[in-house]
Amino acid sequence: MTKIRCLIVEDAGDMGGVQFSSFYLATYFLKHQNIEATLLIPGDGPFYRRCVDHQMNVLLYHKRSLVSSSISVMRDRIRIPNIPGLLWNVLIIPLQIADFRKIFQLHNPDIVITKGIHAHICGSLAARISGISSVWHLQDLISPRFGGFFRWFFGLLAAALPNRIMGEQPMIEQLPARVEKKSDVVLNGIDLDAFYKPEDRIKIRQEFKISEHSFVIGHAARLIPWKGQHLLLEAFKKYAETNPNCHLILVGAALFTNKSYEDSLREYIRNHHLEEKVIMTGNREDLGSVLAAMDVFIYPSVEKDTMPLSLIAAWAAGLPVAVSNLPGLAESVKGNPGTLIFENKNISQITEAINRFEDTAFRNECGNDNRAWVETRYGLDIYGKSIETVIDKMVSH
Repeated sequence: MTKIRCLIVEDAGDMGGVQFSSFYLATYFLKHQNIEATLLIPGDGPFYRRCVDHQMNVLLYHKRSLVSSSISVMRDRIRIPNIPGLLWNVLIIPLQIADFRKIFQLHNPDIVITKGIHAHICGSLAARISGISSVWHLQDLISPRFGGFFRWFFGLLAAALPNRIMGEQPMIEQLPARVEKKSDVVLNGIDLDAFYKPEDRIKIRQEFKISEHSFVIGHAARLIPWKGQHLLLEAFKKYAETNPNCHLILVGAALFTNKSYEDSLREYIRNHHLEEKVIMTGNREDLGSVLAAMDVFIYPSVEKDTMPLSLIAAWAAGLPVAVSNLPGLAESVKGNPGTLIFENKNISQITEAINRFEDTAFRNECGNDNRAWVETRYGLDIYGKSIETVIDKMVSH
């Protein structure tokens, strides 16, 4: 049987959650070999090197520099439209489309999967012009700011450009109803065993100079305001006043944005004398081992988050978890008895959730529930087969 040639167009060269998702998908294709997948990555960065190390098919392309469609003010509390930036992007996009067309003509894929807004727009347009089927893999929500203009415009593009769309349920639901007929719900997936490393608990605690008996709260995500790390810091400060035998581990770095938010977190830690209590690890290749050092995982996102891979990884690690009731995120964890839900941006409720997990029996029960939950929904084989089904559906038509 002839293999289907699939080109996965990525938006970034650093290793964020979307990139790990692509990496896991390519891992699945390598293992099952029904689809010949090639990753198209912008620049020789951590993502490219990881793929090369794992002997994946990978190509580099030059990503034309687009700028943000909005300007952040007051630590992302306010955003205003970036009109000059939008005009610049209108000029740059045709050049990126031309770049993609040359690559598509050279490698002649049967299917193009795009990841990220830049790739969705430029990659699917280039595919359509080249007569190649494309599918958007949505892994982020579009902000409803500015009266929902961006979401409305994104819906127009979703109706016109890709042949199919796939993603988690909240991402599909943000699109116009007329797009539903060409959309497929696909849950994210990871190599679950890579994040269950209980044998590394003591080693990592020793690395961070944390006592075996300390109560450790953890979080892992890109350092950006809408992930809510500042809220977790405030809740931790409040909690530490009643339990001095505690630590907070924040895993992640700024990645695709400037470091002003990361700097503000470090300033808060200094100003409140939490230097010996809070560990900011930066990016870690051994996330499974770091999760093993935690007792509880808190995910306080405040905007446009759904099913981040770090949350799935925390479940896979067998950790008890608490998340904000952000629309999309809370819906995705509904029915999971091992995950508590707190009101979005409510620091007192974050602290209450941490307090509830002090009970060892309750903590263990929640962790076991989470491990069972993740195995039935977010395994790598489940993820890969779901996407393979979408691709087969496109090819058969």
